Formats: sequence, structure tokens, C-alpha cells
Amino acid sequence: VNVFILLMINCLFWEGWTEANFPNALLNEETLAETNHICNELERNLNHTLTQIENSIIKKLDETKQELSKTQGELKATKDVLAKEQLSNSQSIEELKKEMTLLRNPPYCLVCGTHYVKLAIVDQRITYTNLLYSSTNVEEAGLDIATGIFTAGHPGSYTVTYSTNASNDPSDHYLEIFLNKNNEKVEDSRIVSYSDTSTAHDAASKTIIVHLDRGDTLDLWCGDCSADIYQTTFCVTLTQFDAI
Repeated sequence: VNVFILLMINCLFWEGWTEANFPNALLNEETLAETNHICNELERNLNHTLTQIENSIIKKLDETKQELSKTQGELKATKDVLAKEQLSNSQSIEELKKEMTLLRNPPYCLVCGTHYVKLAIVDQRITYTNLLYSSTNVEEAGLDIATGIFTAGHPGSYTVTYSTNASNDPSDHYLEIFLNKNNEKVEDSRIVSYSDTSTAHDAASKTIIVHLDRGDTLDLWCGDCSADIYQTTFCVTLTQFDAI
């Protein structure tokens, strides 16, 4: 490009110098024509070169814009990924905080109700005359002795122990007690006692483990307790809490 520019300057200088210093008659027309032709060719070449340079610059600018746009897209994608990771990390930190809180101050619930005197009922829930023991740090958890219903305040595995004494005569219907969870019979929770020869005093007990969610209920149900039962005890303990 610099060479073309210098040649163009020389052409312009030559044309001006010759016209100023030589009479028209003295100039060789062929030489002048050839010089003009050369200068015109140089001008065309220069214009062509400048056009190529301009096109190359425009192309390079377009490529740079595309690369910049691509880079901006990659930066946005990276920013989105980092935002998601930050949100995930924040959630993980909150979960860890909850777990640490549970480890430092774990939920607990231990309750026992008793019905010491004799009771003869059929197809009814057992209620209790005394809250023998109650200790919990969980809201809305506990045993309502008036209704006989235990309500779980924290999800987890609960150990349930119940026992009673029965006085059975041969003429009495057999004794049947079972555990209800959310008003539905828990399979294999049944206690049965009877006598087919003479009056018998029987002691029966059972321990099972059930999983309860928050708000689930437990109660002891007498299918038939027309034979007297007494010294009935119902105890529930949160054995293993669920991390929530």
C-alpha cells in the first residue's frame, strides 16, 4: 500500500512538474500518455487494494462481533450455572443447619397413660385415668388421656408398648385389644385372652414399632373387653426421629 501511495504521489508530481516546466510542444505525447496510463493503473490498483483492505477489516470486525457475541453467551451460561450452584449450595447449607440443629437439640417424646381401675367396654377406644409420664420438646405431640389418642409431632420411628390384666370367666367373650394408627387397625398388634375352664386372671402385653408422620395418631381399641380389664398401660416413645 505504501508503495502504491508513493507511486501515486510521483505520478501527480510528474504531471504537475511537466506541465509547469515544459511547453506542451516539447512533451512527447507517447511518453505522457504512457505515464498517464501507468498512473491510472496505479490508481486502480490502489483503489482495489484499499477496497480489499476495507473488506478485510469489515470481515474481521464481523468475526470479532461474532466471537464477542459467543463469548457473551458463554459468560451468561456460566453465570447461570454459577447461580444454580450458588442456590444449590445455599440449600445444602440450610439443610446442614437443620441437621446440626437436630443433632444439637434432637426431638424427643415419651408418654405413658394408665387406666388402673376395672374397665368393661365393647368396640370402644380405651381412655386413661392418669398421665403416668409425659416429656417432649415437640409441639402438638402427646397423649390426650380424655380421648385416649396419641398424636405425633415429629416424623420418625415410634416404639409402642401396651399391657393389661384381664379377669376371664368361661362364659365371657374372649378379650380382644388392638392398636389403631389413624383409626385403622395395625396388623399383628392384637392381644387376645380367654378362659374355657374356670375364672382366670391373665396378664398380657405387646411391644411394636411403627413409623409416624407429623399429625399421625395412635390409640388402643377394645374389640371386646366385656370381661373386666384393669391396670392398663399405654406408652409411646419416639425412638428414632426423621431428619427433615
